[in-house]
Amino acid sequence: MTGKKLMKKNILVEAARIRLNNRYIINLVTDHLWDHHLMDYLKNQFTTFADRINSINPYVTSHMNALSRIRQIPDRQNTNSVFQDQFFHGSSFEN
Repeated sequence: MTGKKLMKKNILVEAARIRLNNRYIINLVTDHLWDHHLMDYLKNQFTTFADRINSINPYVTSHMNALSRIRQIPDRQNTNSVFQDQFFHGSSFEN
């Protein structure tokens, strides 16, 4: 968790309230607010709070790292057996 991600969670709540579901716009707003409008002391508050969250619950940080690594796995895995192929790519019941 970072200060910017914490701020983005607040922006997501507000976006849901006004029924805005466009992730591209939400990301643009988050980046623009963080980079151009948020004062340093507010950035520091978000960052300090995020650091506290990370220290209270280290599982969140390790979980986020695991999800990040999972996302980097390519779509197709090279396998050496039928079992591995079905394990990584699912079973196909079509003949």
